[in-house]
Amino acid sequence: MSDVLHQISFGLMALSALIAFGVAIERVIFTAVNMTRANHVLLHMASEPSGVESVLGQDAVSGMVQKIHHMQSLELSPELRQDRIDAAFLHATDELKNRLWILDTVVTAAPLMGLLGTIFGIVDTFLIISKS
Repeated sequence: MSDVLHQISFGLMALSALIAFGVAIERVIFTAVNMTRANHVLLHMASEPSGVESVLGQDAVSGMVQKIHHMQSLELSPELRQDRIDAAFLHATDELKNRLWILDTVVTAAPLMGLLGTIFGIVDTFLIISKS
């Protein structure tokens, strides 16, 4: 029975590591793509600010630039414009932090799963000692 529990705890730790690795790789790729897009948009805005819509796509950076560009065309008070820009920034931040809760959960649970394996090992040790 304890062998099964060892295998289950080890399997959970391995599965958690794979999930954390997959999420970390996805977040690195997502960040790299968005940073490349942001640099491209900034370079294009520096050369010709009026035609920025031609280089925007469907990513987080482009969405934020589109919202800010649209707000600048509206006749808003500076305070209201800043509030809307802050809201666009918060929305983009939420998109950038997407799925990081998975890493947080794995980082929190991994030591506990390791401790569970240690406890199983101690129980096995006492069972072996009691048999002898």
